[in-house]
Amino acid sequence: MSRPRPIPSALAAIAAGLLLLAGCGRAAGQESRPAVTAPAGPAPTTQPAAKVLLPWVEASDDPQRLDDVVDGLAAWRGVADAAIVSVDPGQLALLRRIQDRAAGVRIIPGLKTSPILRRSGLDNPNGWARLAEAIRAACAATGSRAILLEHESSIEDYLEGRVTVDFERLRTGLRQLPTDVELIWYPSVSGTEGRLERATRLCREVQAVCRNVRFVDHATLGAETARLQSGLPRLQAALRSAATAPPIQLVYCMDERYWRDERVPEAIRIATSDTVIIYPGAKRWKEASRNIAAALAADRHTPPR
Repeated sequence: MSRPRPIPSALAAIAAGLLLLAGCGRAAGQESRPAVTAPAGPAPTTQPAAKVLLPWVEASDDPQRLDDVVDGLAAWRGVADAAIVSVDPGQLALLRRIQDRAAGVRIIPGLKTSPILRRSGLDNPNGWARLAEAIRAACAATGSRAILLEHESSIEDYLEGRVTVDFERLRTGLRQLPTDVELIWYPSVSGTEGRLERATRLCREVQAVCRNVRFVDHATLGAETARLQSGLPRLQAALRSAATAPPIQLVYCMDERYWRDERVPEAIRIATSDTVIIYPGAKRWKEASRNIAAALAADRHTPPR
């Protein structure tokens, strides 16, 4: 199979459509942002580029939880650029239902890969073929050219050294993934010693095959104190060594151990990636979405100090 060709960032392609879809005043992408007509006079030189904001939630077919997902999505309208909604591969129909109910919010699908890859084995090409089919179906349901792959449970046994991986077979499997869809890969690197080495090796193997992948950096802004952790530079260096495209930083805000809702705007300001994922967790998604979206909206109207 020929090597996948680099594609324009799908997160960028989202930008142009969102201004019309959501009626918001900012673009929602990286490359394909709508042209902005500048007023006469010298162009400002101090205004930083707007970051693409992507809140992330997991959905299920539980009626109450589905209602909460939709209610939370409504809070992000005009504040975030799109929202990532993760589902099991067997519940892809939920994506269309949520998209239909969440008017004005662009959905980027997410897939929990463990129902496929944990059962088949991480290095089983047949499992990756099934995942490729699910990716195409999820993107067709939402019209998205980007998708988040949630591998947490799929790769845990490998990261902990409980199973070995045949990387030649893994590469064969990875080559079956679509090359015209941007793959947002979560998680990336974590831990120390053997776990970190295995995570870095996996990211390198993925990057070598999938030129259309962007890894999630869940360490740099994982918590309010994350930047003070002594192991952070090593994690950042490991991810830089494996990734070709700049990673997407993630802000955890599940409870007070991470980022408090009212401080998420600060996390966005100090983020160094062009795209930032905001993860409040499924349990408090509805409440946190309202709190964080309000804080971000207020922050935009606060003059810089």
